[in-house]
Amino acid sequence: MRSNVETKKVLLTVKASPENSKKYGATLCTAGITDTGEWIRLYPVQYADIIRTNIPRYSWIEVECYKDSEHDLRKESYKIVPDTLRVVEYPRDISKGKPDWSYRNNLILPHISKSMADLVEQSKCDNTSLGLIKPVDIIDFYLETTDLNNEDYSQDMQMLLTGEKIPVLKKIPHYSYDFKCNGCCTESSCTSNGHHSSVCLDWEMAASFVKWKRDFPDNYESKMKSRYFDFMNSRDLYLFMGTHHIYKTWMIIGLYYPPKRQDKSLFEF
Repeated sequence: MRSNVETKKVLLTVKASPENSKKYGATLCTAGITDTGEWIRLYPVQYADIIRTNIPRYSWIEVECYKDSEHDLRKESYKIVPDTLRVVEYPRDISKGKPDWSYRNNLILPHISKSMADLVEQSKCDNTSLGLIKPVDIIDFYLETTDLNNEDYSQDMQMLLTGEKIPVLKKIPHYSYDFKCNGCCTESSCTSNGHHSSVCLDWEMAASFVKWKRDFPDNYESKMKSRYFDFMNSRDLYLFMGTHHIYKTWMIIGLYYPPKRQDKSLFEF
């Protein structure tokens, strides 16, 4: 039995879109914030387990896990002991299913990084690989590739979103955002071309793409743009960021979009 196993209590903030792994099969990246206020990445989360349990984001979960530095050097990464993940508290609502955004904000927003340049510098210093960014301008939202030939609507793989079963793709084409962070406006070293471009691996976005392309093949693109560009620009949008396991590049791994607030500055937390 491992001597370095720890029990972690985690606010689950990120479920990225499923990927196929040669070693683990269909898995997804999950990340969150521990009850001691630290970023954590939990892997491998089996896709079948998520389907069976349907664990919502912003649940408090408890899991036994351990550092596996031989396979993942990112400091926030912990490997899950199989069959130990459980929900200890489902997402808090104010009433009738309305999210308690104030509760979530108090837990999540203190972890904002000032810029992408700041995240990159932290990564160089101590191998930081998770963070939260506030975009000051969402410039564009677009499909990363138009090659949709890898779709697989097999019935043995299903995705759950708000209780509805949706076919999963063997390879889901990802969307990307072009955005400016605070550093783009204040730090000359933040980016070389005036903005950042990043692929988005958000679970909800991937599920929307699969569902709408199936149900609305002629106008799924306009529905995606309406939801993930127009709507997100109307919200107080934040980007959960994470680095690629091999290439160390920064990607958007989740979206956090409470209603816009009128009473707090960006870095008051």
